[in-house]
Amino acid sequence: VRLTKSDPQAHRIRILTKYKTYLPKEVTGKSYDVKVQYGCSVLNASYKIKTQEDKKRSGFLVFNKQDFEEILKLKVGDRAKIIVLIKNKFYKIIK
Repeated sequence: VRLTKSDPQAHRIRILTKYKTYLPKEVTGKSYDVKVQYGCSVLNASYKIKTQEDKKRSGFLVFNKQDFEEILKLKVGDRAKIIVLIKNKFYKIIK
């Protein structure tokens, strides 16, 4: 994944459409609680899906502000890899 200008401001990591199959099933307007490992830390995140009628859009892993800024420390243009540890529940981020 790669962070765009608006992602750090919203404390989120964008999941492109082609990678959404590795996250919880898409239901419009629904969000899912997932765990994300980064280094030695395990963080809580919310997976939000941004799909509208007949339009496939990116999904987002949304973190609380403190975890995003103090632990993840991701900035615009950063690239990260997301690894599935337990499908639909637990993921690992490598920067």
